[in-house]
Amino acid sequence: MVQNHIIKVWEEAGRVDEIEKVESDEGVAIKVWDYEREKEYELKLKKLSSSKSSVVSGAWRKEFVKERRLKKGDIQIRLFCSCSRGISRFVFSVLARAPPIPVSQRGGE
Repeated sequence: MVQNHIIKVWEEAGRVDEIEKVESDEGVAIKVWDYEREKEYELKLKKLSSSKSSVVSGAWRKEFVKERRLKKGDIQIRLFCSCSRGISRFVFSVLARAPPIPVSQRGGE
């Protein structure tokens, strides 16, 4: 997803510095707008050298996952880029919640 939807857009926009940072240990700072909360966060996007997977770090777990009680199937992340104003940020919104996991399938709770 990151390669096809983010890196590709950044390549077309000539944002070579951001692409290099994503692929380094440093990562690149990204802005994430929480649509429901109307609040912006600065997080890091980087590619893990061990698995080549891209991850979001920073306040992601605390601000999004734990506080909003997110689970697999809850989220869809979109990237909006307003090149005319030089703004690019991710817009985060919970479009639908995954159904609750039955107690019998929770694994020891």
